Amino acid sequence: MSGVGIDADSAIDSVARRFASWRSNRKNRREPIPQELWMAAAELCKTHPIAHVCRRLGLCSADLKKHLRQEVSFVELDSSHFGFGHWQLVCERPDGTTLKLSGSGIPFQIETLLRQFLT
Repeated sequence: MSGVGIDADSAIDSVARRFASWRSNRKNRREPIPQELWMAAAELCKTHPIAHVCRRLGLCSADLKKHLRQEVSFVELDSSHFGFGHWQLVCERPDGTTLKLSGSGIPFQIETLLRQFLT
Protein backbone atom coordinates (compact mmCIF):
# COMPACT_ATOMS: atom_id res chain seq x y z
CA MET A 1 0.00 0.00 0.00
CA SER A 2 1.55 3.30 -1.01
CA GLY A 3 2.00 5.92 1.67
CA VAL A 4 1.85 3.40 4.50
CA GLY A 5 5.19 2.62 6.08
CA ILE A 6 6.51 -0.14 8.28
CA ASP A 7 5.45 1.71 11.45
CA ALA A 8 1.86 1.99 10.19
CA ASP A 9 1.87 -1.72 9.27
CA SER A 10 3.20 -2.69 12.69
CA ALA A 11 0.53 -0.48 14.31
CA ILE A 12 -2.29 -2.31 12.53
CA ASP A 13 -0.68 -5.66 13.39
CA SER A 14 -0.50 -4.63 17.06
CA VAL A 15 -4.17 -3.63 17.15
CA ALA A 16 -5.12 -6.82 15.30
CA ARG A 17 -3.35 -8.85 18.03
CA ARG A 18 -5.25 -6.91 20.71
CA PHE A 19 -8.57 -7.66 18.98
CA ALA A 20 -7.62 -11.35 18.60
CA SER A 21 -6.70 -11.57 22.29
CA TRP A 22 -9.96 -9.91 23.35
CA ARG A 23 -12.01 -12.19 21.10
CA SER A 24 -10.35 -15.34 22.42
CA ASN A 25 -10.73 -14.28 26.08
CA ARG A 26 -14.24 -12.81 26.14
CA LYS A 27 -16.83 -14.62 28.20
CA ASN A 28 -19.60 -14.55 25.62
CA ARG A 29 -19.81 -13.73 21.91
CA ARG A 30 -22.34 -10.93 22.47
CA GLU A 31 -19.98 -8.94 24.68
CA PRO A 32 -19.49 -5.46 23.17
CA ILE A 33 -16.08 -4.43 21.90
CA PRO A 34 -14.29 -2.39 24.60
CA GLN A 35 -14.03 1.35 23.97
CA GLU A 36 -10.20 1.27 24.04
CA LEU A 37 -10.21 -1.18 21.10
CA TRP A 38 -12.63 1.04 19.16
CA MET A 39 -10.35 4.00 19.84
CA ALA A 40 -7.31 2.06 18.62
CA ALA A 41 -9.15 1.04 15.45
CA ALA A 42 -10.30 4.62 14.83
CA GLU A 43 -6.73 5.86 15.25
CA LEU A 44 -5.60 3.48 12.50
CA CYS A 45 -8.00 5.23 10.12
CA LYS A 46 -5.64 8.21 10.12
CA THR A 47 -3.06 6.16 8.20
CA HIS A 48 -5.14 3.38 6.59
CA PRO A 49 -8.37 3.33 4.60
CA ILE A 50 -11.41 2.37 6.68
CA ALA A 51 -12.07 -0.69 4.49
CA HIS A 52 -8.53 -1.98 5.12
CA VAL A 53 -8.82 -1.47 8.90
CA CYS A 54 -12.21 -3.20 9.01
CA ARG A 55 -11.03 -6.14 6.91
CA ARG A 56 -7.86 -6.58 9.00
CA LEU A 57 -9.65 -6.25 12.36
CA GLY A 58 -12.88 -8.03 11.42
CA LEU A 59 -15.08 -4.98 12.00
CA CYS A 60 -18.18 -3.57 10.34
CA SER A 61 -17.35 -0.26 8.61
CA ALA A 62 -20.64 1.34 9.74
CA ASP A 63 -19.81 0.51 13.37
CA LEU A 64 -16.26 1.83 13.05
CA LYS A 65 -17.45 5.07 11.45
CA LYS A 66 -19.56 5.71 14.55
CA HIS A 67 -16.35 5.73 16.61
CA LEU A 68 -14.34 8.05 14.39
CA ARG A 69 -13.72 11.42 15.92
CA GLN A 70 -15.52 14.01 13.90
CA GLU A 71 -12.85 16.68 14.04
CA VAL A 72 -14.34 19.21 11.70
CA SER A 73 -13.14 22.75 11.46
CA PHE A 74 -14.59 25.45 9.30
CA VAL A 75 -12.63 27.83 7.17
CA GLU A 76 -14.20 31.04 5.97
CA LEU A 77 -14.06 31.28 2.22
CA ASP A 78 -13.82 34.62 0.50
CA SER A 79 -15.41 34.04 -2.89
CA SER A 80 -13.66 37.09 -4.31
CA HIS A 81 -10.50 34.94 -4.52
CA PHE A 82 -12.19 32.58 -6.95
CA GLY A 83 -12.39 35.21 -9.66
CA PHE A 84 -14.02 34.25 -12.89
CA GLY A 85 -11.63 31.50 -13.95
CA HIS A 86 -11.85 27.78 -13.43
CA TRP A 87 -11.60 26.55 -9.82
CA GLN A 88 -11.50 23.22 -8.01
CA LEU A 89 -12.13 22.41 -4.35
CA VAL A 90 -11.51 19.08 -2.62
CA CYS A 91 -12.76 18.46 0.91
CA GLU A 92 -12.33 15.27 2.93
CA ARG A 93 -14.23 14.27 6.08
CA PRO A 94 -12.53 12.37 8.92
CA ASP A 95 -14.30 9.19 7.78
CA GLY A 96 -12.53 9.41 4.40
CA THR A 97 -15.52 10.56 2.34
CA THR A 98 -14.37 13.08 -0.24
CA LEU A 99 -16.26 15.91 -1.90
CA LYS A 100 -14.83 17.33 -5.13
CA LEU A 101 -16.26 20.46 -6.66
CA SER A 102 -15.15 22.38 -9.71
CA GLY A 103 -16.54 25.12 -11.85
CA SER A 104 -15.90 28.53 -13.24
CA GLY A 105 -16.96 31.89 -11.98
CA ILE A 106 -18.02 32.56 -8.41
CA PRO A 107 -19.27 29.41 -6.63
CA PHE A 108 -22.91 29.65 -5.54
CA GLN A 109 -23.45 29.10 -1.79
CA ILE A 110 -20.36 26.90 -1.44
CA GLU A 111 -20.13 27.59 2.31
CA THR A 112 -23.60 26.10 2.87
CA LEU A 113 -22.74 23.03 0.81
CA LEU A 114 -19.46 22.47 2.67
CA ARG A 115 -21.11 22.92 6.07
CA GLN A 116 -23.75 20.29 5.18
CA PHE A 117 -21.06 17.91 3.90
CA LEU A 118 -18.87 18.26 6.98
CA THR A 119 -21.58 17.91 9.62
